[in-house]
Amino acid sequence: MARTRYQYGEIVVKKGKAHDSYMGRWKEDVRLPNGPVVRMKRAKVFGIVGEMTAKQAQRQLDAILVRVNDPGYLPESQTTFQALAQEWGDQAFQEMKPSTVQNMRGHLTNHLLPFFGKRQVREITTRDIDAFLSKLTVSRKTKKNIFSTLKLILKQGRAWGNLRENIWESAKKIGKSETEVRAYTDAEVESILSRSTGGNRLFYWLAVETGMRAGELCGLRVADFDPFKKLVRVRQAVWRGKVQTPKTSNAIRNIPIPVEIVDALRAHIGDRQEGFVFTTKNGTPWNADLVLKRHLRGKLKVVDGHLHMFRHTFATRQLNAGVPVSVVSKILGHGSISTTLNTYAHVLAEHMEQFERQRARILGTKRAPDVSAVAEERQVA
Repeated sequence: MARTRYQYGEIVVKKGKAHDSYMGRWKEDVRLPNGPVVRMKRAKVFGIVGEMTAKQAQRQLDAILVRVNDPGYLPESQTTFQALAQEWGDQAFQEMKPSTVQNMRGHLTNHLLPFFGKRQVREITTRDIDAFLSKLTVSRKTKKNIFSTLKLILKQGRAWGNLRENIWESAKKIGKSETEVRAYTDAEVESILSRSTGGNRLFYWLAVETGMRAGELCGLRVADFDPFKKLVRVRQAVWRGKVQTPKTSNAIRNIPIPVEIVDALRAHIGDRQEGFVFTTKNGTPWNADLVLKRHLRGKLKVVDGHLHMFRHTFATRQLNAGVPVSVVSKILGHGSISTTLNTYAHVLAEHMEQFERQRARILGTKRAPDVSAVAEERQVA
């Protein structure tokens, strides 16, 4: 369709029962949800006759026509947020892990669609995003995840021509979470291990000694255990019984293990040459959700704990022992060292305080000479 030629629009008086109003009319190209562009008549009431002049109404119309007459003008879309989210999901979800898809579907169903669903994407503003975020009654981390899902959808809408601006960039910053990651204490770890037996005990022991994610432990195969090199290889993960690739490429790694765990793994695996280390009677891998529900919280009654806390415990112990952050980051399989620094900032802050105390003690015994005292000695001499 040829582009609309330069237009001036028109101001007309709309008759009403209570009062007459100034209304502007113009034509505009609009992109329909299914793709085609059509030319549509537009109209907007600017004010009441007598309370404003025709020239004032014309100036408001001129402000609208500036966009329509711009050489770089692109047809606006009438796509709703719900339609955009559906189209985006049909394409994006195919490339994502099942766990990620489930989380994002939850963001859409529980939060994004109830608020933005019926709105036309082109009408959504930065203020709308700020209002949405302020009404969310979830943790700060969850809020950031929901905002990330929203940004992915809007960015795709921007690329497809549904939006003219990057409205998400000026949204209020959520900020870092004030909640520190919680690790098990030594006493809690000892209690969990002492009250567990068989595969469950080995599962928790490996988790706290290697920092492996629960899904990585469930996906650990017999072939991934090397008793001679004393290490386990992380090559895959399991989510709700389904094998998938690790979280990131950095998650593919080798982790050294102590000789005690080597012996325990040998005894647990026995004569098996293949399959999963932690397997059901049917040969399927363990489900981490069931380990948490049935054993850790069910049998052991660790109601305020979760499997990921073993990973935090490993990281905290290593950092407290003075292991370099870069090494801890590599063993954890983080995508970058900054992830480790941000996650365990509270542990590193404690190290900084300890350093300051040690430095104060050192300076207390080997204090630098006082400048004023040196000057007095020179005067006496």
